[in-house]
Amino acid sequence: MGVQGNPGGSGRLLLTFFLGVALGMGGLTVLQKFSNTSAGRPLPTPDLLRQAAGAFYAKDYAGARKIYEDVLMREPGNFEANKFLGTLWAQFLAPPDYKKSLYYIRKALETRKDYKEMVFYADVLLQDKESGECEAALRDCLKENDQDPHVWEDLGYVLRLQSKNKEALKAYQAALKLDPKNDHVQKALKDLKK
Repeated sequence: MGVQGNPGGSGRLLLTFFLGVALGMGGLTVLQKFSNTSAGRPLPTPDLLRQAAGAFYAKDYAGARKIYEDVLMREPGNFEANKFLGTLWAQFLAPPDYKKSLYYIRKALETRKDYKEMVFYADVLLQDKESGECEAALRDCLKENDQDPHVWEDLGYVLRLQSKNKEALKAYQAALKLDPKNDHVQKALKDLKK
């Protein structure tokens, strides 16, 4: 029994200290490396997620990445950590790594079906030049919400990349029906009809 009813608490702290000394790092340095602990106890996952969000908003993307990865060491299926790691790898870490981003987004979507994340997944697939898989992802998005003109527009673009011009025309027409003032869609339709 550890100190005051904390099973193994002081033992874990001493083990960490002695491990740090044995490795020549000093106990305090080892404890500081574990930002996910407070008084020798692991921080609850929601606290870690708040820390990661704080790091993200402070534009400490490497720090946010580390904390989200710590969360996933505990909870591999954590939606928020997977979602934000997918976002970090696609948009904020240099250079972007779309393969890593897609891995984390897939993990997030395995945990929870989230429309915005589904659309983001399709967008990253497009950035990674995976037009066939992107088409399938966009069609999945439309099963959830067929009233999103941007998804119809993206589907038209992806179909056009694959030389599926008749299908692209239908997708662009659906987008224009939902958003009649969309100049990009109007131009794409004119180009397809030439």
